[in-house]
Amino acid sequence: MKHKLVDLKPEIENLWKKHERHFLFDEVLADDPPGEKGTPFTRESRQQYWLIHSHLLSDVEVLDAEETEELRNKIANKLAVGAKTAGEKDWWWSAPTPAVEDFLRDVQRLLDRAAPNKKERWKLWLRYSWQVITELIYLGLVVSALSVARTKFETVALAILVLTYNAATSTRSGVGFTLAYVMAALQQAYGEIGRSMRLRIPIGPEREAEKTVTKAGITLFIHGASIGLGSLFAIWEIVDAVFFMM
Repeated sequence: MKHKLVDLKPEIENLWKKHERHFLFDEVLADDPPGEKGTPFTRESRQQYWLIHSHLLSDVEVLDAEETEELRNKIANKLAVGAKTAGEKDWWWSAPTPAVEDFLRDVQRLLDRAAPNKKERWKLWLRYSWQVITELIYLGLVVSALSVARTKFETVALAILVLTYNAATSTRSGVGFTLAYVMAALQQAYGEIGRSMRLRIPIGPEREAEKTVTKAGITLFIHGASIGLGSLFAIWEIVDAVFFMM
């Protein structure tokens, strides 16, 4: 049985009330000329009004996490479309008008707040917490090893080993982050080029690639702080051994 979230329909309808006037402004304009049903601009406005009701407002009730994520992806795809890619029957793949875009961005923010992935958050917190613990253990080992060295030679040799290890791991981490960043940039370029050619390229993979870069950046920052402190301590021990120890 799926876990149900709070009914989002009242909140989305409240958002719609704030934006509705942008679609009904033509009601207060002068009468249309004889034989006309409105200017192209007002006809488009009325059309979008009914399409929003048909594709979004009438379908939103109580959503579980899967359905909420699906709706978020649909909105993200529509906001990413830069040119018309389909007709009226495929509204989710047509470029939004400015008024539609403003409304969908508000709905997207509401969905982001209403359905946070708590399981994913806990996994991330555990991952980062464990990394902090392992980096503290590493620093403890570095300090302990350099502190028990009895001679200048042992101190300098151990410090050089620490600096070599730090350089190797820093390079590995930097290469990993660079690859993640390049892959995200390529994914974004692929999506933008595809959508500019009126292809239905979903934005989901781009968002996942951005999340991967963010995670890699946080991991690199934690590791970099640890490596930096370890290197500073090793350099200090070398300086102390060479210039100050008698």
